[in-house]
Amino acid sequence: TSLYGDAYEFSQWAKEVVESNPDALKAYRRVEDKSSLATFERPTSITIDSQDRIIVSESTRGRLQVYAKEKDYLDPQYNL
Repeated sequence: TSLYGDAYEFSQWAKEVVESNPDALKAYRRVEDKSSLATFERPTSITIDSQDRIIVSESTRGRLQVYAKEKDYLDPQYNL
């Protein structure tokens, strides 16, 4: 299993950081394909909290990506 990241928007904190820094805002606006921003950039730690969510922290982008497992998920049955 691999995690690549799938962030689709800035956190409120990240929005404030980008909007308060003219250079960061200019750089963000120059990025045409923003899909690469969804992926992890130097993940530094991973933990599972009391609600069984997987939380991954990143150093470069200063964010957390949180994953919640579907409660009714079942592993597929393979007939071999």
